[in-house]
Amino acid sequence: MLSLRRSTRLLYPIGKKVLIKNVNRQNKLVERYEGPYLIHNVTDSGSHTLMDKTVDKICKEHYEIQAVFDHRGSPGNHLYKVHWKGFDDSIEHTWKPVENFDSTKHIELYWGRRGSANATGKR
Repeated sequence: MLSLRRSTRLLYPIGKKVLIKNVNRQNKLVERYEGPYLIHNVTDSGSHTLMDKTVDKICKEHYEIQAVFDHRGSPGNHLYKVHWKGFDDSIEHTWKPVENFDSTKHIELYWGRRGSANATGKR
């Protein structure tokens, strides 16, 4: 059985052209997908670096989360305080909305540590 990371790499190899779903689509007249984009690289964590037609990297930098350790705001509008992997100075911790996370894994772990009903990390 293949792991998810390995099967993702097989589905989207470097050099392949892909389309991205337009999640900000307001009505049926707006394009459903954007692109094509060229897969430039696959990181160790399984994220893909894409390039557009002008050969500019779309995702120039990708940072990994070490932990989420605080939150603020009202339910549905939480901001989460992030400790970034490799950045141990507390001044480098930043507040991010859930939309900025590639995965809700760290948010779920945070709520699980707090023993809260919000353990799903959903907005």
